[in-house]
Amino acid sequence: MTADLDTGPPLAGRPEGRTAPSGQQNEVMQLTDDMQRVVREQSLGFVATVRPDGTPALSPKGTTSVWDAGHLVFLHVHSPHTVDNLRHNPHVEINVVDPIVRKGYRFAGLGRVVSTEAEVSARWRQRHLDLDLGATEAR
Repeated sequence: MTADLDTGPPLAGRPEGRTAPSGQQNEVMQLTDDMQRVVREQSLGFVATVRPDGTPALSPKGTTSVWDAGHLVFLHVHSPHTVDNLRHNPHVEINVVDPIVRKGYRFAGLGRVVSTEAEVSARWRQRHLDLDLGATEAR
């Protein structure tokens, strides 16, 4: 099981990686090469979700990765509260930081729990096929 984040469009005038506030995530932004690099190199993302009582929940996810050019993903290793929160309210933010250069990105959007083995397998297989072929651009 994975959780997948549709990233919203960046806010005008904000540093790269800042995204639109809730309600403005209608279109998926394309992750820049630097965004993808930071996420892939760090793999630790801090995932903020909303509990059913409306309070924030923050959980580190060491499996954060780039799903494709417009989505992030993390594996559900032991995340029952995060998954339940996403099912109840899909609004999510993921923060990934490169601690050496002290630069990172905040991604906000709508999350989705992907629980069908077929979808997960197909997406990961395609990702690895792209890597095996030496593709440098995400689709």
